[in-house]
Amino acid sequence: AIVVGEQLFLNYIVVASQFAGNGLGYLLLSHYEDTAIKLGCKQLGLDVFERNQFVQKWYMKHGYRHESTSFFAHI
Repeated sequence: AIVVGEQLFLNYIVVASQFAGNGLGYLLLSHYEDTAIKLGCKQLGLDVFERNQFVQKWYMKHGYRHESTSFFAHI
């Protein structure tokens, strides 16, 4: 994670498939949120691939909302 202004930005959370469904992702997300509070951040940001609908729904279930879509180019 990296602090950008008042936002703590997390690139992504990954849980190996054999450990999925055991609450590990939620534990990692909670740690991220607690860290942001300790750092005095007022906003959280993270990336999710657009094609990863399962993870988007998971974040929304935990109070996150879709705010923007980014475009990238290989140079």
